[in-house]
Amino acid sequence: MASEPTADDLEREEAELLGRYRSNVEAAQAALQEALGQPTVKGSQGQPVSNPSFAVAERCDELAVSLHRELEAVRKRRAEIAEIEAGKISDARLR
Repeated sequence: MASEPTADDLEREEAELLGRYRSNVEAAQAALQEALGQPTVKGSQGQPVSNPSFAVAERCDELAVSLHRELEAVRKRRAEIAEIEAGKISDARLR
């Protein structure tokens, strides 16, 4: 059975999630800016189609929302574990 993560483990995980979150927010903003600058592009048959950057922006935004939720859960668990490690609360109370 794997051991429970420590507050330090979760701090590292939080930092990684935060980096991924920021990258997705920045990518969504860049893609949206590009798409708004040219809302339609030529399709494979020369027809006007919606700029694919709109879809990229939407997907990056969806990932950012998901990462934010995960980040909040990690932050909450890290705070709980830090309290356990400091002896302020018992682990049994969290189960």
